[in-house]
Amino acid sequence: MAFQLGIALGGGAAKGLAHLGVLKALEESGVQIDIVTGTSIGSIIGSIYAANPDAKATISKIDEYLSSEDFNRSRLDFIQKSDQETAGTMGQLKKIVRTGYFFARSLRNSSFISEKAFRENLTHIIPDQNIEDCKISLGLVSVSLTTGEKISFTQGPLIDRVMASCAIPGIFPPLTIDGDLLSDGSWINPIPVSLARELGADLVIAVDVAPTMKSAPLAADANGWNISIKANEISRIFLKQRDLEDADLSIPIDAEVAHWADFSKIHSCIEAGEKATLKQIDAIKSKIALRKFTRFFIKK
Repeated sequence: MAFQLGIALGGGAAKGLAHLGVLKALEESGVQIDIVTGTSIGSIIGSIYAANPDAKATISKIDEYLSSEDFNRSRLDFIQKSDQETAGTMGQLKKIVRTGYFFARSLRNSSFISEKAFRENLTHIIPDQNIEDCKISLGLVSVSLTTGEKISFTQGPLIDRVMASCAIPGIFPPLTIDGDLLSDGSWINPIPVSLARELGADLVIAVDVAPTMKSAPLAADANGWNISIKANEISRIFLKQRDLEDADLSIPIDAEVAHWADFSKIHSCIEAGEKATLKQIDAIKSKIALRKFTRFFIKK
């Protein structure tokens, strides 16, 4: 069997747009990707690319969608503003009102954005096909809220699997598949390197779009909500480090995005992904050549 290069695209919400720059830089450098795995935002970008391995076409499709009225009606802007409006008395008041509305909806519903709206938005960018019909091998990761286990998808309806993989708790609804209630895979497997190996990758590149803790240090009088967020962030970074240790190469990208729901910085994120990849392109090519050489003699 021919050498297989895998790329694992991790979670990171809006910062995940940097995955597009990675794919573009690798493609333009002549590096062929044979296997893609993704979780959360990585599952969206990985799915579009696996269905049609053309980085520029993938970028164009996502850029067009993010500029559309359908995306503007997705309500992610509401979440972004509710976190960022803090300056002055009016800013604080707006934040209280917005946050109160968010929690009120969360108490009445399983998510802030409905499953119907979630699905309708994804249909604009996710092809209507099965995973196994993608042009290159694809694997997606979700987490079962029923059993607490990692769930890997390598076949079945693509849009359902993507929805299950990127269902951010409280924001997007969990999806029921085969009796399992499924949610965002990055909570259990932030960068799905192991799945790429299971699919047959001889070498795996891990793309880390959130290499550092994004929130500010906690103040001594921090409230319970901020403490919870920080503890959760630390837990996910710990899990991510375990994934990175399993990769042959990793590309860390610190894209400048002010808020996880701010998808307006697509072009700067793509540029950050390109720069980080090109910085390592010689090492990537050398590693691939060495692995191919070693693999040939081991097979012999």
